[in-house]
Amino acid sequence: MAVGVRHMAKEKAIVRRLAALESLGQVTDICSDKTGTLTQIKMMVKSCYLGKEDFDVSGDGIIPEGKLLRKTPESNKKYTEEVSINEISSSARLYLANMKISGKVFGDPTEIALVVFSHKFGYTKEKIAEKFEFVMEQPFDAVVTQYLFLSKGASESDLSICNNYLSKDNQILPIHPGVGKLPQKFMMRFVSRGMRVLGLSYALRDSYDESMTREQTENDLIYISIIGMYDPPREESAISIRMYQEAGIIVRMATGDHLTTAKAIAAEIGIISKENMNKKNVVMVASDFDTMNPEDIDKKTYLPLVIARCTPQTKDTKIPLLIPFIAVVKKFVAMTDDNFVSIVSAIASGGRTFTNIGKFTLHILSGNVSEVVILVLSLFFKDQDISVFPMSPAQILYLNMITNSPIELTLDIEYAIKDVMHH
Repeated sequence: MAVGVRHMAKEKAIVRRLAALESLGQVTDICSDKTGTLTQIKMMVKSCYLGKEDFDVSGDGIIPEGKLLRKTPESNKKYTEEVSINEISSSARLYLANMKISGKVFGDPTEIALVVFSHKFGYTKEKIAEKFEFVMEQPFDAVVTQYLFLSKGASESDLSICNNYLSKDNQILPIHPGVGKLPQKFMMRFVSRGMRVLGLSYALRDSYDESMTREQTENDLIYISIIGMYDPPREESAISIRMYQEAGIIVRMATGDHLTTAKAIAAEIGIISKENMNKKNVVMVASDFDTMNPEDIDKKTYLPLVIARCTPQTKDTKIPLLIPFIAVVKKFVAMTDDNFVSIVSAIASGGRTFTNIGKFTLHILSGNVSEVVILVLSLFFKDQDISVFPMSPAQILYLNMITNSPIELTLDIEYAIKDVMHH
């Protein structure tokens, strides 16, 4: 087992307790987080909905080069202030030199995606500062005549705190039921393509009081846009998932994304097959899953492959009820990176160790049992009422230490068989 633990450490799995090796060798289900494990955690804005117009955004990665591609060519409206709000409201930092990345990017991947989106159109914090004065939240400046309140979040939540929207003619108009359905329409279009969707809104107010509550600030806002961001899956994720499935291991996914986004990504990487796409409960929202108790889970004949809108509490307390093995691994095995392939390697290494332990045990039993049988049978053969033992103590020690031990040690370090995941 010690040899197996050392090998697993090379595969980026630190085993805290040797007993966990047996569990890793008998895995039947895996539940993985999406962002950073199954995906590259390289969020980028690919689509947006501004002023009742639909746009695609060109460019890949964090290089701020791209265009806003309008799908309605008859319009020529330029969305300058709307795009710049992404930069203003973000805490991420992007350091550039000659329009190329210089140094590092700092911040949450979602925030970085919004900053890169703004930089593609020349809106940096420095450029914005040339036109607008930045005022800290805490100090009060009597010279300031208006305050800009910004909001971004889940599009459906952001829309619920808005009473008006900014039209393509730069007019602030009230949101009526017909207008309210349009953002929902584009949101569903974006999430069906596997995108994470954010809504952006703002308000210009004449006063600001430090004692204002969140409910007071998030009220009567002006809806600006919906941003669709895409986090591409890791190239190796689909291959690893297929390996698991061929070995009879069920792969499940937990994510905080919208249900449709989660389903699209899961289908793209192979967690959900074409046959299961329309099956009931293949995707479940965490709010529904959280209400289930262990008895309800045991009664279900088909458990969800994807749980969307997950909170940390769901992942920590409810997911282990779905897959009890998770509790064992989280307690006794620590992964040193988030790559899904590392999990595959760790389980394959655990299977290798488990298989080698079986070979080692079989060899010991086969050798020792044969010795014991011979010694027991020799009790029935006597010479002048004295039992005849075919092997002396020295010969038994020789067989165990010299002829058996080297073979047993080689079995411990034997390479994994090709189909170790199938055992």
